[in-house]
Amino acid sequence: MNNDLIESKLNNIFSKLSALNVLLCQEKDLLSKSEFEAITDIANQKKQIITAIEIDDIEFKSIITAQNYSKSSLSVHEIIKEIIPSCNKLWLKIENLLRICKDKNSINGIILSNNQRQIKHSIAILQGKSNDILVYGATGESIASNINLNPHLSV
Repeated sequence: MNNDLIESKLNNIFSKLSALNVLLCQEKDLLSKSEFEAITDIANQKKQIITAIEIDDIEFKSIITAQNYSKSSLSVHEIIKEIIPSCNKLWLKIENLLRICKDKNSINGIILSNNQRQIKHSIAILQGKSNDILVYGATGESIASNINLNPHLSV
């Protein structure tokens, strides 16, 4: 058994997940500020880290397979818990951090989607294609608008 190699690989995965977690926090901040160029840089960094995590995961599974652990009917979690108990706390930290990263990524996706919707709506208004335009009367109440926002396109 090469438990040190397994623990080393799990430490690598945990380290990369920690870096991904930091990037997801930075991404959320940038999304809220609409700093789109910086968001592209963060997205590229995320892609690199995720690729590195996937490689570590493949190598980890290869180590498990080489140790004949995978021949049992146990899940990876059960293998670590029962056969390699020294790695159990680290595995639980990885599972927790992975869950946190998934949640943050989901939230960032929602924010990104809302930003895209707002941009499309703003463009539609500028192009005179929006039906959601409110015009206010002399008393400050909103009234229905039949204003053509792009009179040059009228026939």
